[in-house]
Amino acid sequence: MSKKEILIGREFGLTRVAVLEDGELCEFYLEREGARKLAGNIYKGRVQNVLPGMQAAFVDIGTDKNAFLYVGDAGVDERDLTFGGKKESVVSIRQVVKSGQDIVVQAVKEPDGSKGARITTHITLPGRYVVLVPQANYVGVSRRIDGEAERQRLRDEAERVKPKGMGLIVRTAAEGLSAADFEADIAYLTALWREIEQRARVRRAPVCVHEDENLLARTVRDLFTADVDRFVLEDEMSAEQVRGVLRRISPELCGRVEVYGGGIPLFEAYRIESRLDKALQHKVWLKNGGYLYVDQTEALTVIDVNTGKFVGSHDLQDTVFRLNCEAAAEIARQVRLRDLGGIIIIDFIDMESVEHQQKVVEALREAFKKDRNKTNVVGLTGLGLVEMTRKKMRTRLSDNMERPCPCCGGTGRILREEHTARRAIRQARMMRGSGTREGIVISASPAVLEQVRQLGKGLGAYLAPDGRKRAGDYHVSVEMAEALQGLEYLD
Repeated sequence: MSKKEILIGREFGLTRVAVLEDGELCEFYLEREGARKLAGNIYKGRVQNVLPGMQAAFVDIGTDKNAFLYVGDAGVDERDLTFGGKKESVVSIRQVVKSGQDIVVQAVKEPDGSKGARITTHITLPGRYVVLVPQANYVGVSRRIDGEAERQRLRDEAERVKPKGMGLIVRTAAEGLSAADFEADIAYLTALWREIEQRARVRRAPVCVHEDENLLARTVRDLFTADVDRFVLEDEMSAEQVRGVLRRISPELCGRVEVYGGGIPLFEAYRIESRLDKALQHKVWLKNGGYLYVDQTEALTVIDVNTGKFVGSHDLQDTVFRLNCEAAAEIARQVRLRDLGGIIIIDFIDMESVEHQQKVVEALREAFKKDRNKTNVVGLTGLGLVEMTRKKMRTRLSDNMERPCPCCGGTGRILREEHTARRAIRQARMMRGSGTREGIVISASPAVLEQVRQLGKGLGAYLAPDGRKRAGDYHVSVEMAEALQGLEYLD
């Protein structure tokens, strides 16, 4: 059985959560103090625009960008929607919402780039063991609970205590429990929903009527389950807060809360910082010498598997199969750690054996069973690529910790020095040809300026006004220490 640990670091107004499985960093979350988190919050919003062509509406929830409401998230039965153009949609977004209408919605996805938050009218309120669905009337069971007998038993237990006219979803942490264990959760969540309804009645849109818990409280509620061996914090005050919550929801786990007492910071002791640095890189080395190459776009991620230094010890097909199997496990870990979502395309090393292909795809599916986000491994395409999707809930790790490079604009590449120098000389020629009587300053890196000196020999007349400098001289100032894609021209 794998060993699972949760580490909590809190400093400089930042809360960070690291989840380790058998010593490997698998999930990472951070939250800045005072930063506005939307996912999980409930809003009374006002519909601004209804777009039948997109089957969606934009709703003002009081944020900088209007939130996006798709017709399938607006209380419509999915059986009435169009998928792949196979049939006409029975329901139009115009039949569901109207411009100027006030509606209660929940944010399910954070804003991303130029896009606003994604919202739904399917409200859910998570507790420790169950999720209350106040506007539905059904019972569901977490897909991570295996065994049809246990799933049916939990479904029956939930039916016994389900509030009238409301729905329940039994969470993974409820495995092995009875209806009596759900009652405290249900009582708290139903009372909370009544409060939210009351706020929505009396407050004017747009307004937030319920804000989800902070990261520490969500971690205890959602991640600190019976399979966690240690829950480690850096200070006694935070540890006591966690124990206080656990005494109410899971007193048997109080003994697993620990306060770190080492001489160096907790995240340094567990090498979390260096592991995060690696998780931001394109190339990920495997233990056997192969490597992954991860490339991300806004809605698509491509992962390429390469043999690297791995040469194996048997025949070629055995070598490829073993490397692909290890890559499948590492891909699942990297996807969780980097919090990648949307469409993911994986290019495993080509395998001739159909049996090997099936085993690698199955290994990938098995590795993703630990993922809390919904995933769907579709399988191999005709080109031998593996297609899969993962539900996007939060901002990616790279977007949380990095910003686009001001030099390369996010491409990861810049012009070679010689091309940059040629561009500078051409610009200088244009400026001199336009009749400027002032000196021209080229601000660039030493490597670029050396190219300017080499290429600009004999071009002094273009680089300095006549009579101001001797022929062949030109005015160059080294003002920056790092390479620039574009050069700065000053009169």
